[in-house]
Amino acid sequence: MNTLAKVFIVINLIFGIAFLSVSCVLFAQQEVWKAKHGELAIEYRDAVKEFRKTAAEKTQVLNQRLSTITDLKGKNDSLNTDKDKLADELKIAHNDLEMQKDLFTKLDTGMK
Repeated sequence: MNTLAKVFIVINLIFGIAFLSVSCVLFAQQEVWKAKHGELAIEYRDAVKEFRKTAAEKTQVLNQRLSTITDLKGKNDSLNTDKDKLADELKIAHNDLEMQKDLFTKLDTGMK
């Protein structure tokens, strides 16, 4: 056999040993990756449950605040209506007062 064939055989043997060692390492880590995947899946499931719980609580708080805001808007509208009614009554009372002053002045001047 010539030397070039011997060199290729040695290189092929080195590549074979390298491939075998890499395959063994990856196969050994396969179990580690499966275990990590299982742990991460459990953590993910727990995180999703916690997120859903937190989201439900926040939604409940937001719904309560929304109902409070709606109630306050209704009360505000009612108070604005009452304010407008009182302002109208005040204008009427002011007009009545002016009319009474005019009548009193006419009466006072008519008496003299």
